[in-house]
Amino acid sequence: MENYNFKSRLASTLNSIQNYSTSNLEELKRKGSLEEALELLIRNKTTPLHFASNTKKTFKLLKSKIPTEVWEKPLVRRLCSAFFHSGDTLESCISYIQKSAQPKPPTDYKLHEAVFSRELCRIRQLCIGEDPYCFYIDIDEEDLSGNTPLMLAVKLRYYEEVLVLLDHGADPKFRRTQSSACPLEQAAGMCDKPLVRMLVSAYFTKLHSEWQRHISELSKALKQLPDFQLELVWKCKSSFIPFVSRYTPSDKYLIYKKGDNLRVDLTLVGWDKYKPKRGNVSLVFRGKEERLVIVDHDSNQVRDFAGDLNMQQVEAQTQVSLI
Repeated sequence: MENYNFKSRLASTLNSIQNYSTSNLEELKRKGSLEEALELLIRNKTTPLHFASNTKKTFKLLKSKIPTEVWEKPLVRRLCSAFFHSGDTLESCISYIQKSAQPKPPTDYKLHEAVFSRELCRIRQLCIGEDPYCFYIDIDEEDLSGNTPLMLAVKLRYYEEVLVLLDHGADPKFRRTQSSACPLEQAAGMCDKPLVRMLVSAYFTKLHSEWQRHISELSKALKQLPDFQLELVWKCKSSFIPFVSRYTPSDKYLIYKKGDNLRVDLTLVGWDKYKPKRGNVSLVFRGKEERLVIVDHDSNQVRDFAGDLNMQQVEAQTQVSLI
């Protein structure tokens, strides 16, 4: 199958995904990631591609034609796998967005097996697409017991395996349902400070990475909005529980927007042993610089949100998680 047909079908899939409507925040994030992967494949400038007769040959062919930095993106390999096995990427894309997975046999959880066996090289191979018999592995896939590979490594206290999984994008706050524990909470429940520190550091890194990915979109969106000033007051109320507002957090946000600049003033800055910590903080987004800074008016300190990871922050959050 030639590159032209391959790319034309990918373009058709991209168009369908862009028209896919959802109000779910997690689905919107997955949709955006898919769009990026599709655009990368469509822009890929290679000689005409042909799918071979079997998985191993096709894997080697695609890996040799697609740049390494593109091939190592899991969703790129998922798209290639879907197209090779069924010729239809749209169904696979919708399944990914909706997070609807088909049941698998117990022997088909390759990444979980590698974690359990403590095969670090195998874990890395599966994460970056170096196994010719396995195009794609969902790094946050749950096994039959509901454990992601990262959750399994955390429960077993496999520190090196945890680091490898985190380095390749495993989510330290992934949870099956709102009531289930995430890997970070699991490590905190085990009172394992080194594990918690690793997971907190990875979470901050992931947060900064997500911010960098969407910062240009925010700047463009702000330019399109009219300038405004807004006061937003929020607090908890209950008609069944008396005095609930006295014991629950509340705050008043002052929001100012001018051009592609945004400022938010707030006073709720964190928690200290289940009690809200108050301060005087402003979040200032500067559109032209595409930069978000945090201004602490009480200490007269200014910190770049997306700057170098501050180990003091990591240590402070680690202590909070262990309380």
